[in-house]
Amino acid sequence: MARPIPIRLAFVAILGILLGTAPARAQSKKYPPVTPDKELEDEKRSDLWESTLHPDTRPYAELVRDAKRLIGTNQPADIKVALEKLDTAVKRLPKEADAYQVRGQLFLTQREWAKCADDLGRAEDYGKLDDLTLRTRQRIDLGNCQARAGRYADAENTYVRATASAQAFRGELWMRLGEVRIALGKLDEAIDALTASLDIDNSSALTRWLLMAAYDR
Repeated sequence: MARPIPIRLAFVAILGILLGTAPARAQSKKYPPVTPDKELEDEKRSDLWESTLHPDTRPYAELVRDAKRLIGTNQPADIKVALEKLDTAVKRLPKEADAYQVRGQLFLTQREWAKCADDLGRAEDYGKLDDLTLRTRQRIDLGNCQARAGRYADAENTYVRATASAQAFRGELWMRLGEVRIALGKLDEAIDALTASLDIDNSSALTRWLLMAAYDR
């Protein structure tokens, strides 16, 4: 038969157990467990899911980002590499607008009008811009490239489409529409567009010159 534990020894043993757990309880209160960031976890799961479903999305974005950085240096060697990266991005995701937009703007600065018109046209087709000011600017750039590439009818359609929602650059937009209508031989409509441009900004010498040319013809 087991010998009973003396009361004094039992008390000491219990006290030791309590003292041993006290620091753990204090530690727990001082450093409470970190609550998981649900939004961060959801974002990570979303990124993982997106990369699984669309494995080209992240490389595409990185290529476009790198191309923008290289173009910003304005160095011929960097711009050449940027074009190569944008070409690769387009091949990866041919129905995404960003690479076309960046490459089209680069062609615009290089006065490669046909290439600029092609790329900015695709950016217009595939893009979904909610910013009306930015959309108007991009459509003016597209129309300018189309006009300088000799695609006057396309340019007119682009400018007319831009006038439907333009909240900025309206004077420039109507002036460009008048300019391309002169090229198309639509002189009465050109005069109307140029007059509308002057109503918005009567300080433009180019608009006045175009209006005079339209009347002369």
